[in-house]
Amino acid sequence: MYQISHLTTRLISILSNIKKFGLILLISTIQPVAFSNPINLNGYELVDIYLDGPDSNVSLLNTENDTLTVLRQGQSIVGCTLDFVESNQASFYCGNQIYSLSFNNYESAQAQNAELSQESALIEVSVSEQFKYFDYPENFITDFNLLPTHSNGYIVGYTIQNLPDQVIAQRLGLERGDLIVNINGIYASNPEEFSNAFEQLATANTVDMELLRNNQNLYRTYLLNRDMVTTCY
Repeated sequence: MYQISHLTTRLISILSNIKKFGLILLISTIQPVAFSNPINLNGYELVDIYLDGPDSNVSLLNTENDTLTVLRQGQSIVGCTLDFVESNQASFYCGNQIYSLSFNNYESAQAQNAELSQESALIEVSVSEQFKYFDYPENFITDFNLLPTHSNGYIVGYTIQNLPDQVIAQRLGLERGDLIVNINGIYASNPEEFSNAFEQLATANTVDMELLRNNQNLYRTYLLNRDMVTTCY
């Protein structure tokens, strides 16, 4: 009986030492967690916003190399996913935090839009507007639903039947019912040349457009930036 009791005591002592040693070993192997730098959009500037429901997108400028990236909702850059777009800011999920960028030029753009009812206006086209409507002129034709308008059996222009986005239309100085009669010196009365003029929007640095609104001639000069390197996801 003594031998069994002694053996049990020794066994308990051994197990106790193992537990202590194991605990000491476990504690000694715990190392401080080295957290990496938080994911963010430092070095990127929000330069443009295009609101169109699920097709909304933003343009981000990398200030280090002057490259531009156009992102739609749900798309990512440097580990940050575009989550929500408003009229003057965009929100991103960056890791486990929310990161917001504000569109600093929004108020100045709104002030510029207020002056576009003048007879003549010089308009600096935003990056997303250039990409969507000038780099791909067919989008301009379809989204604004340009309808050939005739007089005495001849085409006199193309009427804007639809505004894809009210803000963009204001920025471009266009209204529903405007009649486009001339692009870069080419009149709509010559359909073939006028069609070529539309195609040349994709490469032009400036676009001169003549409109007829309420029997008044209006003139728009659009300034485009062809030097920007653009990436679209």
